Amino acid sequence: MMKRPGARGLPTDVPGAYDRHMQALDAHDAQVRRVEQAEAALCAAARDAD
Repeated sequence: MMKRPGARGLPTDVPGAYDRHMQALDAHDAQVRRVEQAEAALCAAARDAD
């Protein structure tokens, strides 16, 4: 049986797939923010060291 793509190409007949996908996106966004904050801190430390 073929799965019909739903919102953002997710299969609509898999229970909870959309929620899991959105949670994964949120977790990834949070990780990106943490990396960006760490990079900003390193850049500030490098500027202060000069």
